[in-house]
Amino acid sequence: MPHQAVAAGKRTPVEQRSVDALIKAAQHAESSCGAPAAFPFKLCPHRIRASGDACLCGILLAGPDRAKGQPSGFLQNAGFRTHPRPPLNSTRKKFGFQLIFSNAEVAGQLILSMVLARLLDPDDIGVYSMSAVLVAVAHLFRDFGVTAFIKRQKELSEDTLRSALGVVMCTSWTMALVMFLSAPLWSAFFNEPRVEHVVQVLAMGFVLIPFGALPGAILVRNMEVVRTAKAGLIALGVYFVVSVVLALQGFGHMTMAWANLINIATHVTAVRLLSTTKTPWIPGLKHWGRVANFGVGAMITSAMTAIDNAIPDIALGRLSTPTNVGFFSKANSTINIASSGVMPAVNYFALPYMARLHHGQGDIAAEVCRVTSYLATLLLPAMAMTALLANEVIFLLYGAKWLPSAVAVPWLCVSAGLGVLFSFVPAALMGIGKPYVAGLPMVLLLCLKAVFILLLFNGSLQSFAEAMVVAQVLTVPMGLWIQYRYLGIAPGRWLAMAARVVGLTLVLLGSMLALKWALPPLPAWATVLALGLPAAIGWAVLLRLFGLPLYGELRTLFVRWRQRGA
Repeated sequence: MPHQAVAAGKRTPVEQRSVDALIKAAQHAESSCGAPAAFPFKLCPHRIRASGDACLCGILLAGPDRAKGQPSGFLQNAGFRTHPRPPLNSTRKKFGFQLIFSNAEVAGQLILSMVLARLLDPDDIGVYSMSAVLVAVAHLFRDFGVTAFIKRQKELSEDTLRSALGVVMCTSWTMALVMFLSAPLWSAFFNEPRVEHVVQVLAMGFVLIPFGALPGAILVRNMEVVRTAKAGLIALGVYFVVSVVLALQGFGHMTMAWANLINIATHVTAVRLLSTTKTPWIPGLKHWGRVANFGVGAMITSAMTAIDNAIPDIALGRLSTPTNVGFFSKANSTINIASSGVMPAVNYFALPYMARLHHGQGDIAAEVCRVTSYLATLLLPAMAMTALLANEVIFLLYGAKWLPSAVAVPWLCVSAGLGVLFSFVPAALMGIGKPYVAGLPMVLLLCLKAVFILLLFNGSLQSFAEAMVVAQVLTVPMGLWIQYRYLGIAPGRWLAMAARVVGLTLVLLGSMLALKWALPPLPAWATVLALGLPAAIGWAVLLRLFGLPLYGELRTLFVRWRQRGA
């Protein structure tokens, strides 16, 4: 892009030198916009205007003002004024708000889980988990991928929204009927009569879902963080109170089923009241083919993910006992604590953000690598510490009766850690319009898990968890091929990114393991505190030593915070 100054009058030598320096900096930044460590950005057409008295200059960046080899904020540090960047600042603030809100929800869910773990038995939670797994799979078919379609669309017409509502109603109500009628079969499959009533209550929620699906998807598409967070927190508060009251009243395995139904009704009501976009009440099917074409691919990918999450409950429920299902469920909940604090906020923005980046012809590969590096740098060390402190964490959170679940935690941490390294790929593939491809690794993973469960499971939770890890490792080659084929991420580039994060994690884990061996016997809370604080400090130091991109981002945020304080 040619950078030209349009003179409105005569400049002084000082003004001319300032303009020339600014143009040179802008040209350097534009030629370096492909730096993988930064947001891909474009220098938008700008005007450099001068008068006889003053020179007004501006560069509008659609991403961080970082050029290759320059720290973030180098234009400001060089003494130049830049125009405000509403899209970036708005997105960053929204992400920060969403991170706060999602962590508040996670904290609420965690507290509720701790309370219910003391009010309900493993058998009660196991029965609910066996029932809820069917609902988790059915949830993916109930909207036929319509919410993902809405989030990705550049423009939404009235006819498109009516068609989307029609598809959601057809699929959701069909799934409600199928679930309600098939509840006896699901109960017979597990040889557990209590499952039937849980499934029937959960099926009722599908009747309500269509009325909140479109307003909720549009709020996410428009990144209305505060409104979606309000709806979520209201529903969580009601769910929390109802769950505790029902558990105290002796509802047992039906506690969470009734609470879930009330939660759905509350969330639908809140979303409709808080929505800023009028959505139709009357369905239509004029554009159902276009909606379904994308929706089926998104649905398949989501369905594979849900089935993957359901495999432990299905397999253990069939091959073992409800108690083991409950123990494995708590092990999964333990390793998900760290990711639950980050991933909801990331998932909120992932699809609409990648779709906008694709529509704007941005650098998808650089963005996937950058976000993956950030996520892995945060989550892999946290999972490593969870594996090291599995017994202490489970004892503190859930009580002594759940300690048998600790044996599965280290293996599940390895499996989840591998998943983190590919966690942003499905959103990128759907963002570029390839939803069908996103489900391929999951299909392979499901097949491998089924095979290795049959080969390795000997009745123990540890052998079951080992089967999960082996299957996850064997899917890595396909993940690398898909990244290279559709996103342009070469295996070497991915490995270079992953190697530094894994290296940091292993060094931190080794040092904390040595410290744990050196410590005398301590209560669970004291052990967590004695290792947690040094681990946090060590992580910050290693972040700088390994030169990970997250260090630069945190340093930039800290500098800006200090500048604002000054």
